[in-house]
This record gives sequence, structure tokens and C-alpha cells, in this order.
Amino acid sequence: MKCRGLLWGALLVLGLVGTALGQQPWGTMGPNFARPTGYTGGGEYVYAEQAPAPTPAPGAAAPKPIAEESCGLTCLPRCCTSRLCRCGCLPDPWTLFPEYESGLKMGGWISAGVYGNAWGARWNGPIGMRDVGDAFTSDQNWFFIDKPADTSCKTFDWGFRFDILFGSDAPDTRARNNSRFSWDNAWISSDDGVYGTAIPQLYAVVAWNKLSVKLGHFFTPIGYEGVPVTRNFFYSHSYCHTYGEPFTHTGVLATYEVAEGLNVHGGWTTAWETAFDNPVDAQLFLGGVDVPVGERITFSWMVSAGRMGERWGLDFGDLYMNSFVIKFAINDRWTYVFQHDLGLVSNAGRQAPNGQWYGINQYLFFKINDCWSLGGRFEWFRDDDEMLVPGGFSLVGTDYYALTLGLNWKPHANLTIRPELRYDWANGRFVTRPFNDGADREQLSGGVDLIFTY
Repeated sequence: MKCRGLLWGALLVLGLVGTALGQQPWGTMGPNFARPTGYTGGGEYVYAEQAPAPTPAPGAAAPKPIAEESCGLTCLPRCCTSRLCRCGCLPDPWTLFPEYESGLKMGGWISAGVYGNAWGARWNGPIGMRDVGDAFTSDQNWFFIDKPADTSCKTFDWGFRFDILFGSDAPDTRARNNSRFSWDNAWISSDDGVYGTAIPQLYAVVAWNKLSVKLGHFFTPIGYEGVPVTRNFFYSHSYCHTYGEPFTHTGVLATYEVAEGLNVHGGWTTAWETAFDNPVDAQLFLGGVDVPVGERITFSWMVSAGRMGERWGLDFGDLYMNSFVIKFAINDRWTYVFQHDLGLVSNAGRQAPNGQWYGINQYLFFKINDCWSLGGRFEWFRDDDEMLVPGGFSLVGTDYYALTLGLNWKPHANLTIRPELRYDWANGRFVTRPFNDGADREQLSGGVDLIFTY
């Protein structure tokens, strides 16, 4: 039954891809469309200006405008009658709350979906945040308040950010290394541990010219993927993101903009996944650089390193973890991303684990138009000492591999639908295998979710 469901899911993906590719003539952007001439490196495209309309003869009626500015230079007026996807174009999304003159913004999103595996097992194994294999899940019910610190027109400014989340992604996002009842660590809402509530961010920012300092509880700048669904192309997460990197920090992080796109970061944090609590007295450095390489390539390197602290008579040793991400805008449609993570825990006491982990993620994205995009991800993750990935156990460590193919469809400016198919396999001398309730070393899985922003 599950195999049949995955087959229908695959046919659905292929059907959507065919619809998307059939929506745009190859080699053009459609009649009267301006072709994109450059990629900003931040996910936005720069479009060529259309030739000005000829001046009408005296007494003649003025020609109708070819495009509406509010809908972008690539969209005809008939494409801008609503926020629905028309002609491959999307206008600005609807927002529930207005943006205030101070820059204060409020908003959020609701995301939900289903993810299953071909074995028919209740759990999907170690697939990041998509472990439930036999039920529909409400993943993220998110609300935020944000006031950025903006010094583009003044010397000094301040800001803050608050995020709260309820859903099946909250138990993985809470400050689970806090003391038991501090912050959101105990906010589990279901007996099976699937649902909960988390406050993943609460911080203040002060900025002076090109220097900004963040103080509080915030998402990690390490890696490529992130917890918010609006940051990610795929419904599932990579092994590197789920097991090899922190989700959140608490501390101080300063950022200095040396030049446009060239940033230097440095600061201090407590232990990973803690919020305004440091029960092990960890002392970690967090820092790195963002470097533009020409107009189409960006390089980011971040590191977290230091003493992991002590508790209950255990010495947790020293941590060194770094990640670098290279983003390459091949042309106006294709984007390639390469990521490498390396982590090492050393000098731990006799009862605490030492170990290392490392991995490589590769992503390839193809933007068809504003409404349709295709993506692929191939990853390898090595849990050298069996200290990170749950579910399986190998005598010689485990190599995890995964190939994921997905589609992003935006039928409305506020709505995104993300179907995907994923194949995982693992190598090692297993005592317990990671998939199908410990019975198999490989798995075909897939799912689809829906994201509505407000």
C-alpha cells in the first residue's frame, strides 16, 4: 500500500514538472517578457529595462503600458489581476499586518504535510524532522515580531526579534540542552513527543555604522539549511543540518561589514541548543567570514569551538566544528551549492564520548519562472563514532547517503507546495540497521507539504 502511495506521489511530481515546463517556451521568457540579465547572488534576478514606448502623434490616444511596475518588468497587466500565479509571474504576497514606519514587522506562516516510506514503517528512521511515517503532521505554526537595525541612513540604530513556534518541528527546535524546566525545554504537548512549542529566537541588536551586535537567543549562522520552512527548498533536511550542526545559540555575535558582501563575524556562546541557561558552563567561540568571489560566487565559513563544560561529574571535553558553503549562480536559471561540515569532540572524560563527524552536501536548483523551481540534493554524512545519528548502530561507524529530488510550486504569492522523493542508504557493520524499525539499511521515502505565509 505504501509503495503504491509513493508511486502515485512520483507520478504527481512528474505531472507537476510537466505542467511547469509546458508553461514557458524554451529559450524565451514568453511573449513581451524582458529576459533576466543578471543574478544578484541573493536569489534575486535583475531584469533588462524594456524599450520605451514611442511618443504618440498629436491627437492620438496614448498607448497602454506594457507592464505594471508593481508586478515587475516581466509581467503583463493581465498577469497582475490577483496574487495567483499567472504567466509565470507572482506579485508581492499579502500580509496580515502592516509594516510600520519604524521598520517593525509581524507575520508568520503555517506549514503541514505528510511523509511516508516504502516499508510501511511507522517511523521514517533518521530523516531529519520528518521522522513520522504514517500520519499527517502540522509542522510549523509560526509567528514572529521583527524590527531590523538599519544604519543605511543613520549612524546608530537598534532592533530585536522574537519567534514562537508550535508543531511537530518544535521538539527538535527547543532548547533541549537546558536544565529540565527552563525556557522551552519541557514544552512537549503530546504523549508521543511529536508536538510541542518552542521559542527559537529572542534577541536584541544594536548597530553602529557597519558594525552590528546581536545579544540573546538566535538561530545558528552555520551551514546552508535552517529550521524555518521558508528558508529551505526541500521538505526533508540533510544529515549535516540535522545531526552535525547546532540549531540555535545563546550569546553575543558581532558582525562587521568590511565591504559590500564581505562580512566578518565573531562572538561567544553557551552550549548548543541552550537558551539563557548554561548548565554545563560551556564556553564557545562562534565566528567566521562571508566572502564574495566575483559576481556569481559567494563563500561562507563559520566555526564553533571551545570547552563544552562539565556536569554530573562528567567532562564533556573540547569541541571544534566548522562548515563552509559555496554558492554559485551558474547563470540566470541554474544555481549550485556545495557544503562541507567537520566536527570533532576531544579530551572528554572517561564516561563522556569523544568522536568526529563530517559530510558533504551538494544542491542543484533550476528556476523555471517565479512560480516553478526544480531541485536536487545529494549528500554523504559520516558518523565516525556512532555518537550522533539515532536508529542504527555499527561497529565501525556509519556512512549515510541520500539523494533527494523535489519541486517548488507557488500557485499563489502566499502559498508554496513542496513535493519530494528521497532515497537513503547506509554502509557499516550493523548491529541495528537505521531503517524499517532496524531491519534495513536503505529506504525509499517521499512526501509533500504546504506553506502559507501571512
